[in-house]
Amino acid sequence: MSTTPSKPSGGNGGNTLRIVLFAVLGLLLIGLAYDYLVARPGVDAAYDKIAARSVELNKLPDTYFTNSDVQELLGKQPSRTFEDSNGELVEVFSWRSGLPIKTHDLFAVYKPSDGKMLFNRHAKFAYESSNDVSIYAGETIVLTDEGPTTPPGMGGGGSR
Repeated sequence: MSTTPSKPSGGNGGNTLRIVLFAVLGLLLIGLAYDYLVARPGVDAAYDKIAARSVELNKLPDTYFTNSDVQELLGKQPSRTFEDSNGELVEVFSWRSGLPIKTHDLFAVYKPSDGKMLFNRHAKFAYESSNDVSIYAGETIVLTDEGPTTPPGMGGGGSR
């Protein structure tokens, strides 16, 4: 009786698994590179564009920076909008991240005035409501010698 060595079963399957794992690892590395080299810098650049334009327009009298100006400046439409707790309009501009299920967001906040939505502030990556940003958000404030006060009957947001 002669004994011949037999090939171990599944020897080729190990190579296939290794190739699949390296392909997944390669895709994840490409996604990570895209996230840090394209998506995040895109949000940072848009944030800086808005800040520079806002400063430029604030120097000019009778000039307004509206939501349509921001959209034109960025060259894109917001991916979604919502209203903050004090009635401000928030437009969310999104950049796809390295993972298909995630985005990096820029939030532009506007105050309504005479039928226009005037730029108020912006944030990148995470949104903070007006109440988180300022203790005076939504309140009418009068500056006096004693400091800022809320006039009686003006519907301030309460004491803090």
